[in-house]
Amino acid sequence: MAHRRAIERLCSRLTTQIEISRKINSKPEPTNVPDSFINITEQRRLIRAALDAIPQMQRRMIELTFFCGMTHLEIAMKLGKPPKAVEHGLRYGMLQLFGLFKSMDFSQRP
Repeated sequence: MAHRRAIERLCSRLTTQIEISRKINSKPEPTNVPDSFINITEQRRLIRAALDAIPQMQRRMIELTFFCGMTHLEIAMKLGKPPKAVEHGLRYGMLQLFGLFKSMDFSQRP
């Protein structure tokens, strides 16, 4: 009786290990990629292209603001610029990005 239970447990473990191995080794279907993931990837590409199209100093200010969370004053100290220059650079950079996104029809992408 004990021998039979041991064999059943062993078979159960082997079956579980085989199922886990199959799940690990199976490749997901390309159609299983959610549309939102594709959209995020496309949006990142468009944002990077737009940032590359504006002047380097404005791009740097925008990156420090939005990606690093720095304030105008922190950016001014880091770049050695007056705070007003940073404010103007951010304003004009954002206006340029807005124009680029509008021309790309960025807001209408799925």
